Formats: sequence, structure tokens, C-alpha cells
Amino acid sequence: RMERRQDIRGFTPEIGDTIAYNPPHYKGLVLANIIGFSKVGLPIIDHRQSRYNPNPSPKTGFVIVR
Repeated sequence: RMERRQDIRGFTPEIGDTIAYNPPHYKGLVLANIIGFSKVGLPIIDHRQSRYNPNPSPKTGFVIVR
């Protein structure tokens, strides 16, 4: 079983959570909803929400927005 990566505050994300992250080549935070998890436990986001995200997973850290 794959272990989900925690956000920078130590919380474990769930499908449907909204996260904030900084995509590559963009200065600023972007919000997106989690639609699944990769094999290594990174959240897969709904990339249609952001024109700044060419990648389906945040690689540099993220935080759950509650």
C-alpha cells in the first residue's frame, strides 16, 4: 500500500481536498482540487483548474486549504 505524502504542516490529504502549491516556472500560489494520488503518494490535481500547471502533481510541497 502506498503512503500518501503529507502537506508542509503534516496533514494527510484526501481526495476532494483543495491544496495550494507553487507550480514550476510560476511565482505565486495556485489552488487546485485533489482527484487522486500517484504511485509515490503525491496528490494528482485537477489540472483544468489552472493554466499555470503543466504537471498533474505538485512536486515542491503543498498545503491543504481548509
